[in-house]
Amino acid sequence: MSELTGSPRFWIIVTVLFAALTLAVPLTCQRWQRLPGTVPALVEQLRAAQPEWRVDPAPGDPHMTRSVFLAAPGFRKEKFPPLRVPAHDARWRGLVFVEARGTHRQLEPSVIEGWGDRVLVVGDFTFYGDRSMLGIIRQLLAAVSSA
Repeated sequence: MSELTGSPRFWIIVTVLFAALTLAVPLTCQRWQRLPGTVPALVEQLRAAQPEWRVDPAPGDPHMTRSVFLAAPGFRKEKFPPLRVPAHDARWRGLVFVEARGTHRQLEPSVIEGWGDRVLVVGDFTFYGDRSMLGIIRQLLAAVSSA
Protein backbone atom coordinates (compact mmCIF):
# COMPACT_ATOMS: atom_id res chain seq x y z
CA MET A 1 0.00 0.00 0.00
CA SER A 2 1.36 3.41 -0.87
CA GLU A 3 2.18 5.93 1.81
CA LEU A 4 -0.57 8.28 0.58
CA THR A 5 -3.49 5.82 0.58
CA GLY A 6 -2.40 4.30 3.88
CA SER A 7 -2.62 7.55 5.80
CA PRO A 8 -5.73 8.43 7.85
CA ARG A 9 -5.67 11.94 6.37
CA PHE A 10 -6.20 10.55 2.85
CA TRP A 11 -9.24 8.51 3.93
CA ILE A 12 -10.75 11.46 5.79
CA ILE A 13 -10.46 13.61 2.65
CA VAL A 14 -11.97 10.85 0.48
CA THR A 15 -14.86 10.38 2.93
CA VAL A 16 -15.57 14.12 3.13
CA LEU A 17 -15.53 14.48 -0.68
CA PHE A 18 -17.81 11.47 -1.11
CA ALA A 19 -20.26 12.83 1.47
CA ALA A 20 -20.24 16.28 -0.18
CA LEU A 21 -20.96 14.81 -3.62
CA THR A 22 -23.66 12.54 -2.25
CA LEU A 23 -25.45 15.57 -0.81
CA ALA A 24 -24.72 18.05 -3.61
CA VAL A 25 -25.77 16.05 -6.66
CA PRO A 26 -29.45 15.55 -5.68
CA LEU A 27 -29.72 19.19 -4.67
CA THR A 28 -28.45 20.46 -8.03
CA CYS A 29 -30.43 18.12 -10.30
CA GLN A 30 -33.83 19.07 -11.69
CA ARG A 31 -35.96 16.05 -10.73
CA TRP A 32 -39.65 15.45 -10.87
CA GLN A 33 -41.33 12.62 -9.03
CA ARG A 34 -43.16 11.40 -12.14
CA LEU A 35 -43.98 12.40 -15.70
CA PRO A 36 -47.13 14.54 -15.71
CA GLY A 37 -50.25 12.98 -17.19
CA THR A 38 -51.81 16.03 -18.86
CA VAL A 39 -50.62 18.79 -21.16
CA PRO A 40 -51.35 21.53 -18.58
CA ALA A 41 -49.36 19.67 -15.89
CA LEU A 42 -46.50 19.05 -18.32
CA VAL A 43 -46.43 22.71 -19.32
CA GLU A 44 -46.43 23.78 -15.68
CA GLN A 45 -43.35 21.66 -14.97
CA LEU A 46 -41.54 22.74 -18.15
CA ARG A 47 -42.25 26.40 -17.37
CA ALA A 48 -40.90 25.93 -13.84
CA ALA A 49 -37.61 24.79 -15.36
CA GLN A 50 -37.69 27.21 -18.33
CA PRO A 51 -39.68 30.26 -17.15
CA GLU A 52 -38.63 32.33 -20.15
CA TRP A 53 -40.54 30.04 -22.53
CA ARG A 54 -43.96 31.34 -23.55
CA VAL A 55 -46.96 29.02 -23.88
CA ASP A 56 -49.55 29.64 -26.60
CA PRO A 57 -52.66 27.68 -27.57
CA ALA A 58 -52.55 25.45 -30.63
CA PRO A 59 -55.21 25.66 -33.34
CA GLY A 60 -58.40 23.94 -32.26
CA ASP A 61 -57.39 23.77 -28.59
CA PRO A 62 -57.92 27.25 -27.08
CA HIS A 63 -57.97 25.86 -23.53
CA MET A 64 -54.62 24.09 -24.07
CA THR A 65 -55.83 20.74 -22.78
CA ARG A 66 -54.39 18.55 -25.57
CA SER A 67 -51.75 20.64 -27.35
CA VAL A 68 -49.71 23.83 -27.04
CA PHE A 69 -46.88 25.77 -28.60
CA LEU A 70 -43.77 26.47 -26.51
CA ALA A 71 -41.95 29.54 -27.79
CA ALA A 72 -38.44 30.71 -26.92
CA PRO A 73 -37.85 34.36 -26.04
CA GLY A 74 -38.01 36.55 -29.13
CA PHE A 75 -40.35 34.28 -31.06
CA ARG A 76 -43.25 36.38 -32.33
CA LYS A 77 -46.68 34.82 -31.98
CA GLU A 78 -47.80 35.89 -35.45
CA LYS A 79 -44.99 33.79 -36.92
CA PHE A 80 -46.49 30.37 -36.04
CA PRO A 81 -46.03 28.11 -39.05
CA PRO A 82 -48.82 25.83 -40.21
CA LEU A 83 -48.53 22.49 -38.41
CA ARG A 84 -47.93 20.67 -41.66
CA VAL A 85 -44.77 22.67 -42.41
CA PRO A 86 -41.80 20.34 -41.69
CA ALA A 87 -39.77 21.15 -38.59
CA HIS A 88 -36.56 21.74 -40.55
CA ASP A 89 -38.23 24.86 -41.98
CA ALA A 90 -36.66 28.01 -40.49
CA ARG A 91 -40.08 29.12 -39.22
CA TRP A 92 -39.81 26.48 -36.45
CA ARG A 93 -36.66 28.06 -34.98
CA GLY A 94 -37.47 28.86 -31.35
CA LEU A 95 -40.77 26.94 -31.40
CA VAL A 96 -41.98 23.51 -30.27
CA PHE A 97 -45.44 22.03 -30.72
CA VAL A 98 -46.49 19.67 -27.90
CA GLU A 99 -49.40 17.27 -28.04
CA ALA A 100 -50.75 14.48 -25.92
CA ARG A 101 -50.64 11.24 -27.86
CA GLY A 102 -54.09 9.82 -28.31
CA THR A 103 -57.25 10.15 -30.32
CA HIS A 104 -57.07 13.92 -30.87
CA ARG A 105 -53.77 14.10 -32.75
CA GLN A 106 -53.25 17.20 -34.85
CA LEU A 107 -50.31 15.68 -36.72
CA GLU A 108 -50.54 12.26 -38.27
CA PRO A 109 -47.42 10.06 -38.45
CA SER A 110 -47.29 10.47 -42.24
CA VAL A 111 -46.87 14.23 -41.81
CA ILE A 112 -43.89 13.96 -39.47
CA GLU A 113 -41.98 11.11 -41.14
CA GLY A 114 -39.32 13.47 -42.47
CA TRP A 115 -38.80 15.38 -39.25
CA GLY A 116 -36.06 13.06 -37.94
CA ASP A 117 -34.36 14.45 -34.83
CA ARG A 118 -36.92 17.23 -34.60
CA VAL A 119 -39.46 14.86 -33.04
CA LEU A 120 -39.33 13.68 -29.44
CA VAL A 121 -41.68 11.16 -27.85
CA VAL A 122 -41.67 10.91 -24.05
CA GLY A 123 -44.39 9.00 -22.26
CA ASP A 124 -47.79 10.13 -23.53
CA PHE A 125 -46.44 13.28 -25.21
CA THR A 126 -44.99 14.08 -28.61
CA PHE A 127 -42.88 17.20 -29.20
CA TYR A 128 -42.12 18.63 -32.67
CA GLY A 129 -39.94 21.53 -33.68
CA ASP A 130 -36.75 23.35 -32.75
CA ARG A 131 -33.88 20.92 -32.21
CA SER A 132 -32.19 22.88 -29.40
CA MET A 133 -35.45 23.26 -27.45
CA LEU A 134 -36.12 19.54 -27.89
CA GLY A 135 -32.67 18.87 -26.41
CA ILE A 136 -33.56 20.89 -23.33
CA ILE A 137 -36.91 19.11 -23.02
CA ARG A 138 -35.19 15.73 -23.44
CA GLN A 139 -32.78 16.55 -20.58
CA LEU A 140 -35.55 17.83 -18.32
CA LEU A 141 -37.74 14.78 -18.86
CA ALA A 142 -35.00 12.12 -18.95
CA ALA A 143 -34.88 11.66 -15.18
CA VAL A 144 -38.67 11.57 -14.98
CA SER A 145 -39.24 8.93 -17.64
CA SER A 146 -36.51 6.67 -16.26
CA ALA A 147 -37.68 6.97 -12.64
